[in-house]
Amino acid sequence: MEESSEAATVFAESRNLGLDALRAISMFFVICQHIIGQGGLIGNAAEGSGKYFLLSFLQILVYCAVDIYGIITGYLLCDKKFRLSRLVKIWLTTVFWSVAVSCCFFIFAPESRTFEEAVSMFLPILRGRYWFFTAYFVVMLVSPALNVLIHSLNRRQFHLLFAALFVIFGVVPVGSLGYDVLRISTGHHFSWMVVLYLIGGYIKIYSTPPCGWTSSEKTRILAAGLFPVCWGAFAI
Repeated sequence: MEESSEAATVFAESRNLGLDALRAISMFFVICQHIIGQGGLIGNAAEGSGKYFLLSFLQILVYCAVDIYGIITGYLLCDKKFRLSRLVKIWLTTVFWSVAVSCCFFIFAPESRTFEEAVSMFLPILRGRYWFFTAYFVVMLVSPALNVLIHSLNRRQFHLLFAALFVIFGVVPVGSLGYDVLRISTGHHFSWMVVLYLIGGYIKIYSTPPCGWTSSEKTRILAAGLFPVCWGAFAI
């Protein structure tokens, strides 16, 4: 009994269970977002109906899912050394699922069998097949430079940087009346992933919770704080 308790303690110390739970919630949000959007639920709802407004509210609620992943990435990797093996693993995992999904389409939707699709399934990141993995891969590639920046800025300089980024990613899109003047693609771009990475790094380096908080309490505070931060960034 004591051995199992010790094993559980070692496992809890080696993994941040709070962030693991936040990842799971974010993945659930991603699934909900795709069901509502790509699944056609909101597209088939009559505009102005109660169902339409409910689905719109739910879509806004879960829109922060990918943002949470970006912030967690910066939080966890801002003080880690760059490892090429991490990039290779991301690439191979993406290629595996790209080929697997494409093969299913080739079997059940023969009209999708084109030379371009055959090439794209082996080069999903280079061809932008999945925007998130492309953006994530680029952020991982430049993460050593981002980590140097994170550790070189003091708190005031970070605040000035975030103020400038707020103008770029928040004020400018609103001022342009929805026109994507900076080609940010409503956050579906590696530049926004860089911003999220910096936010995660700032939280890791400069968060100063009151003394006496336990590690699990700090994790819960971080998890609770991530939702309004990354949801508010694109709910403007």
